[in-house]
Amino acid sequence: MTYASAIGITARDIQPKNVRTDSNPNNQNKIRRAWVLHCDADSATRLQSLPQETKFMLYEAIDDEVNDKWLEIMRKHIADSVAAGAKFVMDSVGADRLEDEYCVDADEQLIQAAEIIAASIPEFIESLPAAIKKQMAVIEAVV
Repeated sequence: MTYASAIGITARDIQPKNVRTDSNPNNQNKIRRAWVLHCDADSATRLQSLPQETKFMLYEAIDDEVNDKWLEIMRKHIADSVAAGAKFVMDSVGADRLEDEYCVDADEQLIQAAEIIAASIPEFIESLPAAIKKQMAVIEAVV
């Protein structure tokens, strides 16, 4: 269990604080906030200690992994719902969506995706080239 799940991260925790619309840049902010809140302290310290350009490159790679996992979770929910008998209905904005009984909060699915990917960040860090790992803060193992 991660620290974030132990303290109970909710969809409210990942909402943008500085804007009023739900546009794509806000999704990027939610994606980043979701995995950062689930990241263990050692991994966070190591990533934050990198030079800005390298850090942002790695953050973007993690963002992409979370986004891909989020889409996978949403697609699986839709497929499972249709298999269970769900129908698509026309939304007020003109898009098709699952009927109300099968709708779930996409932000909750994002939190789930972020937790899955955040759990693999230590492995991700260990798989980085030695030249990048050399630039990271050294985390001493407590014995």
